[in-house]
Amino acid sequence: MMSIIVKMMTPNKPAETFKNGIRRAWLEENRIALIITSGDPSREAIDTWAQVTTSTIRHWSPDDPIILLHDFTNLDMGIMPYVYRRADDVYATMPKGQCGYNAVVLGSGIFNNVLSVFVGRLRGRHRNLKEQLFTTREDAHTWLHNQMRTASTTIA
Repeated sequence: MMSIIVKMMTPNKPAETFKNGIRRAWLEENRIALIITSGDPSREAIDTWAQVTTSTIRHWSPDDPIILLHDFTNLDMGIMPYVYRRADDVYATMPKGQCGYNAVVLGSGIFNNVLSVFVGRLRGRHRNLKEQLFTTREDAHTWLHNQMRTASTTIA
């Protein structure tokens, strides 16, 4: 007798909208948190992004890698030092020993080059976080999907 195992797909949680146009959606059966900025260059908007990201990290299952996709496509480069400072605060909240994957989507151009310097500094401080920059959300999602597959085969 042959048995068939059927895996039920978990529906993604509904998307949420926060102050300053910050949005959070879920992909891959809630295994990837997509956090999107509206492009609002105010400190208040960056603080909202930091609060949403920190909350997302704190509520993550300790048994799973933290997987984040940030879409900063519309972000104004003028606030870069403040974004860096807040990102450092956010990633400092990652639980010790829990790995994470972070894909950051930026517009193309000089902003991408400037941010890569800041990301390199963050990597040095948060070694359990693997991070990559992208110019499209699709490429970022593909990279995260591949990281998930690699992590699950390593754990299994």
